[in-house]
Amino acid sequence: MKKGIDICYHNGSINFDKFKKAGYSFIIPRDGWGEDGVDPKLIEYVNNAKAAGVEVPGVYHFIYAANESQVIQNAKRAIENVKKAGLPETTVIWCDLEYDTVDNARDYRRTNLTPAMQKKFIEVFCDYILSQGYPTGAYVNQDYMSRVVGKDFGKKYDLWLADYEGGVEYQCLYRQTSGTGVVPGINSNVDTDEFYGQYTAGTAKPKTTNTGGTNMSKSPFSDVKTTDKKYDHIKACYDAGLIKGYSDGSFRPNDPITRADICIVLDRLMKKAGIIK
Repeated sequence: MKKGIDICYHNGSINFDKFKKAGYSFIIPRDGWGEDGVDPKLIEYVNNAKAAGVEVPGVYHFIYAANESQVIQNAKRAIENVKKAGLPETTVIWCDLEYDTVDNARDYRRTNLTPAMQKKFIEVFCDYILSQGYPTGAYVNQDYMSRVVGKDFGKKYDLWLADYEGGVEYQCLYRQTSGTGVVPGINSNVDTDEFYGQYTAGTAKPKTTNTGGTNMSKSPFSDVKTTDKKYDHIKACYDAGLIKGYSDGSFRPNDPITRADICIVLDRLMKKAGIIK
């Protein structure tokens, strides 16, 4: 078992040499939040941790969204933040959807998120991250395990479980053990975590380590396999709303495309880019 912490800019500056000497070996920083948030100390934390020999195995992204399209934008922002921080594709990008996500959707986005919607948002985020070749998983507490995602959720996605008392009640990759930890090198209370070993759910492994190098996300079309050479490009266009396929669920990737079809795609693209209304 390894000991570490999860952090954001609220934790201030960190002396990673003291942190490491005290027996802590990893950090999971927040990369950002919502569709465009970037944690102000992400790059500082990553660079200073690396310099001290402290691992950065993952980041967490706080979800603010009212629909699945906005969830996808959250996921895209997380990947952009990871790249800007110079982290590799083996970095686990954790989905962090909590009570504040629900409050934000209600108060500022005029949407009441039901437990079913919250579960779907987590799935959409994780599936998109996986489709881009990054490992992923969900940060949840015991209330979310029982009321929102269900006890079998860990069979599909790796879990980072907030569980502050007693033994571990659900199989998880990480366990957050406290929200008010006292750790050398940090002047504020901090979230402390334990790492229990290797990936527990196959879908959390990076695309590059899957058998045969296959993509483990679900294809949106019945006639496009995740192993197809052009799958990632087709899936990206589908996620962006540029293509929709046919009513029978097929895409027909080898059919000829007309000039009218091209105009439809370009129209959607220009509207998304704000070039036309």
